[in-house]
Amino acid sequence: MTDYIANSKNRKLKKRIMLFLSRLDFGREKLPLAGKGILFLNFILFLSLFFSWFQFTYIDNSIGNYGAFSLYTGYIGYALLIGIFAVPFFLLSHTKKELIRAYIPFRLSDTQAIVFIISMILTALIHLLFMS
Repeated sequence: MTDYIANSKNRKLKKRIMLFLSRLDFGREKLPLAGKGILFLNFILFLSLFFSWFQFTYIDNSIGNYGAFSLYTGYIGYALLIGIFAVPFFLLSHTKKELIRAYIPFRLSDTQAIVFIISMILTALIHLLFMS
């Protein structure tokens, strides 16, 4: 009798876990190769935010490392975080986008939104490159 109760609890737990995992699936496998590439590079960009972007050696031979969230980069990391979370939103969320589009007075396709966000990120990074 205890085996039946234990198996029943295991089946219920497995069902809950599978239901949770199915809710986490955003349809990534339905994306074309370009969409998967954008998501992969977006993930790489997210990881790069936590590494050192600049290394300064001062006169007294001390070394200063500065990342994306420092004054020397113009705090570009915060804007990149917004862009990093916005791009997958436009790629993967179909129902939530339509709710947001109801409040926007102009029509904006997914591709236009992604190109706009990525162009703003590239403009900020190129500006940072020229300023440094």
